Amino acid sequence: AGVVGKPVPIYGEEPSAFIVKQNGVDVTEQELIDYVSTEVPPFMQLRGGVRFIEEMPRNPRGKIIRQRLREMLK
Repeated sequence: AGVVGKPVPIYGEEPSAFIVKQNGVDVTEQELIDYVSTEVPPFMQLRGGVRFIEEMPRNPRGKIIRQRLREMLK
């Protein structure tokens, strides 16, 4: 999973999550949002939503390329 800021006029950015589902796991966007809301402070909650993707963009060292995730928000 990767989280990036989704640009919004009022707050500047809202956290938005990108999730790669594992085979056999059935979870919904709302279930993830509800779970995260119980684990993190309000400013870190996923107000920008959750998006399911097939593969996380990574660089040769295996780090998530967050710029590509931000581009997917557009």
